[in-house]
Amino acid sequence: MSQATTLVTGAAGGVGSTAHTAIALLLKQGHHVRAMVRKLDARADKLRDMGPEVVVADMLDIIGVPLTEQ
Repeated sequence: MSQATTLVTGAAGGVGSTAHTAIALLLKQGHHVRAMVRKLDARADKLRDMGPEVVVADMLDIIGVPLTEQ
């Protein structure tokens, strides 16, 4: 049985975001994490360095949101 993926939206975070903390905790517990960001930038690079799969999508463009493995 394959391990489920946990999607964290708003992963790059803004003011008051808890996304980095949540991602770090999930990874530490051995979960496969997909971190969704709106654009690739330094914040996305920092996330990628933490270990999750980083994907680019915008919730306003629901057709473009990656819901399955690509």
